[in-house]
Amino acid sequence: MAPGIEGLLDYRKSQLVYYSPYVFAKEVSLEEQYEEVLVPRIAQYGAEENKFKREVSIQGEDFVFLYEFLPWDSHYFSRTSYRLFTVLYRLENAPALIEAIQAFRQEVLGAGNCYCTAEIPAEDIFLIQCLNVAGFKMVETRLHYYKTDLQDFTGERFAVRPATSADIPVLSSVAATCRNNFDRLHADYAFSGQEADKYLATYAASAVNGYCDQVLVPDQKGLPVSSFIAINLTPAVFTKETLTFAKIGLAAVGEENRGWLVKLLSEAIWFAKENQVAYLIYPTQATNKAAIRTCEKLNFRFGQAYHLLAFSSH
Repeated sequence: MAPGIEGLLDYRKSQLVYYSPYVFAKEVSLEEQYEEVLVPRIAQYGAEENKFKREVSIQGEDFVFLYEFLPWDSHYFSRTSYRLFTVLYRLENAPALIEAIQAFRQEVLGAGNCYCTAEIPAEDIFLIQCLNVAGFKMVETRLHYYKTDLQDFTGERFAVRPATSADIPVLSSVAATCRNNFDRLHADYAFSGQEADKYLATYAASAVNGYCDQVLVPDQKGLPVSSFIAINLTPAVFTKETLTFAKIGLAAVGEENRGWLVKLLSEAIWFAKENQVAYLIYPTQATNKAAIRTCEKLNFRFGQAYHLLAFSSH
């Protein structure tokens, strides 16, 4: 890690720990997560392809922007796309940080037609406020619910099966039409509704084609398939132990399958249990009351909140 960065990390440590996707995992302390998850991730910026570290000095203070170029998004949306991970600094000097963010924005905007997003944990409120003032707009508030003690789960079973390529046209249509209008793309005026719908349709097709580890659909006689849930498995290796996490990538339910979200999520829990998962994570928008009610019904717990921010050249 570059000289000088350590001092910035020391100051930001109390907020940076909340950038860990496993912050609610009781088996691993926040200190361990910081050292084993956050520090190695931060070290990637400026050292790996498409991951950048931009240093800006304002009013005698140093600010380091950690961000990455997103090749797939850039190609798909036909605009240069970036994701800001965070900003490192030593003092909470709002005017200086705002000016530094504005300088970063101008540099990124110099790429022409571009889009930059950031997913910041709610605990990093000072950075969020300065990003807002400097031109990053709010596009979504995302909540992460989780369920643990999966080996004790004895919920009702429902008839489901893995999705196949033959399901892709229907699932793509369901993803595009049965969505929350407050997800980050539909809520952002930088994207048309058609672009946002097409993205969700593409995600559903990619999930079935291997992007996700499992996609479940109803398998009930006489019931048309009009819903799905996509699941990813992620092993997390820590010094003391290895935990496997499962995460819901996307779920959508059409009118013909009304009431199936709780059934599909229940079967996702069974899938996680069978794969020795420690935590099943369900990310959803704060506005998605149906998903939140379903999580609560199946005894998920609230784990973390993030604010998604963005700016674009138009």
